[in-house]
Amino acid sequence: MTGHIRAAARALTRAPAFTVVAVVTLSVGVAANTAVFGVFRAMALRQLPFEQPEELVSVALDLTGRDGPEHAGLTAADLLDFRAEPGLFSGLAGWSTQEVALTGAGVASVMEVASVTEGMFARVLRAQPTLGRSFVSEEHRPGASATVLLTHALWIERLAGDPAVLGKALFLDGVPHTIVGVMPPDFRSPFAPSARLWAAAKPIVERCRDCATFSAIGRLAPGTTLAVADDRGRAVAQRRSEAYPDTEAGVSPTIAPLGAERGRVRAAFRFLFAATGLALLVACANVATLLLARGRGRRTELQLRAAVGAQRGHLIRHLVLEAAVLAGIGSAIAVLLAAWGTELFVGLAPAGVIPEADLGVDRRLLALHALLALGAVFLFGVLPSFLATRRLGGAPVRRAPGPGSTPSATSLVSSGLLTAQIALATALTVGFIASGRAVRDLRDADLGFDPHGVLVLDLEAPE
Repeated sequence: MTGHIRAAARALTRAPAFTVVAVVTLSVGVAANTAVFGVFRAMALRQLPFEQPEELVSVALDLTGRDGPEHAGLTAADLLDFRAEPGLFSGLAGWSTQEVALTGAGVASVMEVASVTEGMFARVLRAQPTLGRSFVSEEHRPGASATVLLTHALWIERLAGDPAVLGKALFLDGVPHTIVGVMPPDFRSPFAPSARLWAAAKPIVERCRDCATFSAIGRLAPGTTLAVADDRGRAVAQRRSEAYPDTEAGVSPTIAPLGAERGRVRAAFRFLFAATGLALLVACANVATLLLARGRGRRTELQLRAAVGAQRGHLIRHLVLEAAVLAGIGSAIAVLLAAWGTELFVGLAPAGVIPEADLGVDRRLLALHALLALGAVFLFGVLPSFLATRRLGGAPVRRAPGPGSTPSATSLVSSGLLTAQIALATALTVGFIASGRAVRDLRDADLGFDPHGVLVLDLEAPE
């Protein structure tokens, strides 16, 4: 078999222009599909990396009954009320984010910090720091000393991975925060993905019952389903509306699986999947057309081989092996192009949206890559090989078809492939034109003022 592969490779080296065009065409098509699937899998298919992730839910308030938003945040009082409901949550915690000025760890810089309420790491996420500990109850009480947990990346970048950082202070907006722990390098927060550190929130319940302060994540109690949780949550809301009619009437909870927003990611990727799939089909059609043309040019060579005793099956195997070698070279290049395409996706997306830790190549991604390559070989290699070896009997003769001759099967297939390429390319073009017009309309929308020379400045002032 190795000898046959070497013979196929030698045949391709005798046509370098054809080989380069075919390999480039195929590698771009396969790379686009691999890159899109890799990013999609990281964002929407990977299971949440926590213990019993099916128990994790997002909790919000539906204020449409009070002419408010459909998904509003919770107050500190809301968190206490829902925690107190028996059999609803085994853990419930809130979080909020802000930009702070970090000093005390190298060059001063502005970065995002997520403030979390009691039990976020210990009871809800059940995630333990790799160094130190998570927050304890006393640190969430008003007046307690400020404490902070670091991401592994921040610990390495700003503190050189010093194992003696516990107990040292970082200054957030000039306020000293004692470092109590460092999270593991593979920890991926399901909230505030761009936050570099977490602080212990100290909510004051009595200050305001209708000021939405926190987004919330909960862990359902053992044996509690979403339907049961929804019923018990509505019972809590009913009691609250009776006790505080001015602020709680018409308010109902919304409890959904923590990964529910991934459905929106899947919907957003449908167009990309369709576009890259069509692009791969166009690439395969292009390569098939090139192979058909090459087969017609090699008609004399194939007839000579048949004349000296080569069986049609051997000739087909040789031509298919040539296509397989093309697919192998194209797939190898596509791996590099897919890595570059993935980096492009990460660079274009907002910080933290695409979890880079999940973008590595593993068996599933390699299996998809191999499947695409095999599918490409079948699409552009098998049919041209059968057509190129039809009716090889007799002396090798070159004849130009007359004006009244019937088109050959190869010509009909070439015409069909050309028609398919035009149709697919037209579909892609129409889709991109429509998307471009939508972007242009958004860009040219009337803002109600002249934006020329107008600048926006964001300032985050310490409280």
